Amino acid sequence: MAKAYVSLKSKSTESFDLISLEDSMSSISTNSSQPNFNFDFTTLSGLNRGKKNIKSESQCLFEVINYLDGQLMENDVSPIYLVSKSKLEKQLNLWKTELPMIDPFYAVKCNPTPAFVNMLLENGVGFDCASLGEISNVLSIADNTADFVKNKIIYANPIKQMGHIKQAMNLGVNLTTIDSIEEAEKLSSVARANNNTPMDVLIRITTDDSSSQCPLSTKFGVDIDSVNDIILKCKTLNVQVKGVAFHVGSGFKDTKTLQKAVRDAKIVWGVAEQYGMKPSILDVGGGFGYDVLEFKNAASVLRKELNFSFGEQMVNGKVKIISELGRFLAGPCFSLIINVTGTRKMGLKKRVYMNDGLYGGLNCILYDHQEISLEQVTSNGRWVYNNQHSSEQETEYSIWGPTCDGLDCIISSCRLQHDISVGDWMLIKNAGAYTTAAATGFNGFKSEFGCLLVE
Repeated sequence: MAKAYVSLKSKSTESFDLISLEDSMSSISTNSSQPNFNFDFTTLSGLNRGKKNIKSESQCLFEVINYLDGQLMENDVSPIYLVSKSKLEKQLNLWKTELPMIDPFYAVKCNPTPAFVNMLLENGVGFDCASLGEISNVLSIADNTADFVKNKIIYANPIKQMGHIKQAMNLGVNLTTIDSIEEAEKLSSVARANNNTPMDVLIRITTDDSSSQCPLSTKFGVDIDSVNDIILKCKTLNVQVKGVAFHVGSGFKDTKTLQKAVRDAKIVWGVAEQYGMKPSILDVGGGFGYDVLEFKNAASVLRKELNFSFGEQMVNGKVKIISELGRFLAGPCFSLIINVTGTRKMGLKKRVYMNDGLYGGLNCILYDHQEISLEQVTSNGRWVYNNQHSSEQETEYSIWGPTCDGLDCIISSCRLQHDISVGDWMLIKNAGAYTTAAATGFNGFKSEFGCLLVE
């Protein structure tokens, strides 16, 4: 693994380290398989002496660019993420204010960066793991106690390999989701083969998520008209139905879908009770964005519907409600610094080529249907960050990634206030959701990212 940055010195009196995943991970995990990106936290030197040493985002932005400007001719300069502790605290506080009755579980697939996972652990967040690899990665960072595994991890994938079920059970994970008779039979078969009891299950029901940013019900979920057969099979196989799960789609907009999903979940809850089961967990999924007004609106609808459908269980302490938060937590906490590697005039329009693109951290444009916006940090070497009062005339640009694929277009057309030249820097905010998690090494461009912790 290439080590892009080691013991870097800024031109100011402060120093900071940008270290590779190989180094940073050695202090966190030595026995877990890692995601395919080379990415983890580094911090300003002296951070362990106290929180007062953590820099603001703008100060850290200035110092790291001030240093890297001198490295562009000599070194492989990777994109860099600034990761904010205060923004994470803000998101968690917002969640607790609006939905205090729901325990947040983090959807690890959104951004499995080990140190970000550690920050979530420090804040008491649980984990929605969709694979054995995600379970292993979380446990390698967490305090791997039986109580933690039992109460803070859900194996939230309705379709699982038998070998992965066995290994998850051996690790102590005891809760998963299913949406078919076949999966219930699989859980029972694996348990019998290992002289064990099957995992407890949540029945994953389908929702109308057609208006969401990333629909999921096309692949997962059972219609409520078919849940009787699954629950009856679970009873026959001694698979305990502990509750109901649903997901209204990532980045959903229609809150009526959320309302109906809760009501459908209550119907399934009643069916489970009729078969002698004792459901106690409701998983309301995720899909919440980080726009504050939109979130508050969705939270208000969900809060009212939970009180209507599960009010009695909530009052009597007979239901634990959890969520699967991905973009809501990770999205606003990460800002991405990228560098201009080339420019080309095309009439009145100018093409700009960056050191990251759709095959790297910006794959979210393709896979997550995200629309990003760029903020200029430097222009012809001049610092222009937050300069909204320039007299310069706006120019039309198209922004491209580094690979040779014509598909690697970040923004086909945008107007920017300042001129752009090779070596300039740009910032993309809200860059934490479904970015590094799916980065590739296509075309020989390594998916390596520097990372700094900021206030």
